[in-house]
Amino acid sequence: MNYVQNIILGIKHAYNLPILPKKISDFYNHIFTRIFRFTGGLSVLITITKAFDYINIQDYFNSIISDIIIFITILWASIFMIFYIIISFIKITYGIYQIIKNPKIFEIRNSL
Repeated sequence: MNYVQNIILGIKHAYNLPILPKKISDFYNHIFTRIFRFTGGLSVLITITKAFDYINIQDYFNSIISDIIIFITILWASIFMIFYIIISFIKITYGIYQIIKNPKIFEIRNSL
């Protein structure tokens, strides 16, 4: 039973560790960035599943407008993927930096 409590304590401690530096974390949690993350993820989902083929957007708009909508969606998804790759790279490098420079934050003391 003690091992289960130690695992739960470790998971709680790891969940509360900062993943990003403070300024980037503030930017990442800003309301406009959250909206961008939602719409970007939705654009990626639409692009990957090729939902435009199922929706038949050409039935609702003329050819030029439907092509513009598809282009903007693919562009938005591409920008989001670049953003996501950069944030993931920052998370990995910051995590490695924290492990090397400040390993004490990863220690879990048993206070029982």
